[in-house]
Amino acid sequence: MKRLRYAALLTVLLSTTFNASAQAPATNVVAVKAMAMTLIDSSDAVGYIHAHRETSIRAEIDDRIAEVLVRDGAKVKKGDILFRFDDAVEKAQLKSTIYAHRAKLDLVRRMRVLIREKAVAKTKLATAELDALQAQVAVEKAQIGLRHTEVRAPSDGVLGALNVELGDYAAPGETLTTIYSMTPMQARFLVPQKLLARMRVGQEVSIWSSAAPGDRHSGKITFIDPALDVATKSLQVRAELDEPGKMRPGMFVSISIILKKIPNAVTIPNEALVPVVNGFSVFTVKDGKAKMIPVTTGLWSGDNVQVLGDIAEGDLVVTEGQIKLRNSAPVALVGQGGDK
Repeated sequence: MKRLRYAALLTVLLSTTFNASAQAPATNVVAVKAMAMTLIDSSDAVGYIHAHRETSIRAEIDDRIAEVLVRDGAKVKKGDILFRFDDAVEKAQLKSTIYAHRAKLDLVRRMRVLIREKAVAKTKLATAELDALQAQVAVEKAQIGLRHTEVRAPSDGVLGALNVELGDYAAPGETLTTIYSMTPMQARFLVPQKLLARMRVGQEVSIWSSAAPGDRHSGKITFIDPALDVATKSLQVRAELDEPGKMRPGMFVSISIILKKIPNAVTIPNEALVPVVNGFSVFTVKDGKAKMIPVTTGLWSGDNVQVLGDIAEGDLVVTEGQIKLRNSAPVALVGQGGDK
């Protein structure tokens, strides 16, 4: 009789427990779809813009500037005349050496005639030929001196400020102006030694400056210093810009170094992660129930994080309400995002 009573009581308890479980209210949650996107692993640096080539234009003679044929900031082509010095002395010297050379050549011709007539010794002809050769060298020197009265652009570029004016005297070696070859421009910056293993020539960079809003440029690393700076434990790096745009030599810039691109990375919002003992888990929603899935995090990007595990693009992951959830618990979606 007692066994029958216990059996009946157990049946009632089991029935009550089952009904309570079956009728447990669904937990309200907000979920979004996991998305696949290209993630970029980057490192930031700061540096300065430099011209591709910066050449000081210097005087090669000591004289008065007779003509200034350019202005500050002018664009010039290779070979353009920038300045002319007073060339009166150089022209006179050239004329004098030419006459002297002709006279020496005439003497050589006369000596050869006299040699055939045996009127002079052969040694005198040799001396005359040597004098003619030296006179020719003097002509060439005078021609070089005359060329130096014209100062020409050594390459295409943009001039900096002119340091002299019409009528000024310039000494040999004095800087008259500077020419900047603007393309391709370079960004020069330092990176810490911890990035050494991840850096390579040809790597992409993005370059911008607060002084030129909206003027963002792509470029590639062209040089990585083989030696570290002992004091800073950093490497000097150079990158060339595709187009100079509004960038100018000396401009302070920010640089983003593209270390790695991850295509089709599955990402979810950061708030979907649930901390557990061994890392993180995520609740997904399928057929009205929550499923707890362990995940490994990859690259973090703003408010999103790459997840590695049994999560695919399009899966619904819970971003609000997961604290109250347990595995296989019924859920009710009260908000959903991630649709395109």
